Amino acid sequence: MIKALVLNRLRSTFGSLTGKNKKGEYKKPSAAKLVLFGILYLYLAAVFIGMAVMISVGLGISLIPIGASWLYFGIMTLLAFSLIFFLSIFETKSELFECKDNELLLSMPIKSGHIVISRIVVVLIYNYIIELVLMLPAIAVYAVISGGEPLGIIGGLVTSAFTPIAATALSSFVGYAIAELSKRIKNKTFINLALSLGFIGLYFWGYEALMSNVEGFGAYIEQNISTVTGSAPILYYIGKASMLSPLPLALYCVCCLLVALLAYLLIARRYIAIITANRGAKRRVYKASAAKKRSALIALSRKEFSRFTSSATYMINTAIGCVFEIAIAVFALVKRGEIMSVVKELPLGIDIAPVMIAALLVASSAITISSCALSLEGKSLWILRSMPINGKDVLISKTVPHILVSAPFSILSSLVLAIGFGFSPLYFILALLLPLSATVLSAILGVVMNVAFPKFVYENEAQPIKQSASTGLTMLILMAFALLLGGGLFVGAIFSLGAVVCILELVLLSVITVMLYFIMIGPCVKKYETLNA
Repeated sequence: MIKALVLNRLRSTFGSLTGKNKKGEYKKPSAAKLVLFGILYLYLAAVFIGMAVMISVGLGISLIPIGASWLYFGIMTLLAFSLIFFLSIFETKSELFECKDNELLLSMPIKSGHIVISRIVVVLIYNYIIELVLMLPAIAVYAVISGGEPLGIIGGLVTSAFTPIAATALSSFVGYAIAELSKRIKNKTFINLALSLGFIGLYFWGYEALMSNVEGFGAYIEQNISTVTGSAPILYYIGKASMLSPLPLALYCVCCLLVALLAYLLIARRYIAIITANRGAKRRVYKASAAKKRSALIALSRKEFSRFTSSATYMINTAIGCVFEIAIAVFALVKRGEIMSVVKELPLGIDIAPVMIAALLVASSAITISSCALSLEGKSLWILRSMPINGKDVLISKTVPHILVSAPFSILSSLVLAIGFGFSPLYFILALLLPLSATVLSAILGVVMNVAFPKFVYENEAQPIKQSASTGLTMLILMAFALLLGGGLFVGAIFSLGAVVCILELVLLSVITVMLYFIMIGPCVKKYETLNA
């Protein structure tokens, strides 16, 4: 039964990428879609592999030559564990407690424990992919630096096989805790959002702290190896397990399995109570008031904005770029002295303004609010289609939350950088206009891609938001375009042509935005009127 549930879940996940035909069967993906998905996943893998190689090389050069290979593997294993844990917290919550077929499965002669195991196994499969992408480069770097020493290679593979089990179990427990908490609080959306931002901040703080001290790490470890061993027992035992020390390896494997067992027993015991809990609805006292006449576009835009602010999953996964923009501005302002001193030492005399604008453009490419707005209509699409509403107004309304949410963050970040670094009046204006233009372009592009690749069939809202073709392709296109624009700005800064490049890119963004807008209100409206959920 567990095998059937897992296979059905995987079939549903991957099959929903292509949608269903009129008979309710999943369509076979076309060659073009397979190529697009391949490019998307290769891009994501390249990002994670590049990050893993960068960290591994920095740590490996410092630690492996001085005989601290155990510490190298301890740090890399904890980094992989923390990343898997961070990425799967709300994924496990969605899989376990928010799937639409939970109550249907509970009505069948299926044990609740089997449902729990099948949901966790699906997330575990995804987490093993992340583990391989992160730890295989780390093991390869170790093999190169150590000259192919076999203990670390074999031990690293063994501990890598158990790390996702513990990380998934712990994230499942946290997801369970959030689900229990959601039953007892009123404003659970923003509580979940705050928790998500807290985890993100904690992860990036740890990453930045590690990378900022990695250069002097090797010298410190060489002189204080016994101190580190005693003050960081977790690193010591995990590292020794990776070097095939019998007792630490046995303890690590047993602890991972024990954590998984405890998480399963706790969740299985409370699973039915959480799924079937009647959370009720907030009662409102009717107050008579004069009705205000509004246009269809305004009414649709209000609905879209309400949907966005009512889902923590929607907000945190599609608007994380807003946080990145603010983080870049604050970080640059705090490190202003160091940044300016580095710029002054460069012989080329780089202008800092275009570089800062380029950083904001790259950060804004992670904002994809509109790329799944149409997919989230789901099975209720027929309600929208049955209303006497122009399809043009429907698609335009999907861009409104994207622009209203991201524009203030873009303006605030630009103002902080422009004032903090003393931009000239021309750069001050360009710093405001370029990110804003990119915001409008990304909002329209997201709708165009969502109409082209809609995903109305899903088990929970995390699937169209995080695992749909429209979201992935939108982010891929925006990231590639932002890197292209950023590279142009950087080259312009080197040759003192930053202002000219900024103006040219502003014109380019405006032209592309206008072209996409006419595509959205033309061919996209026609396709929207033929869509069926």
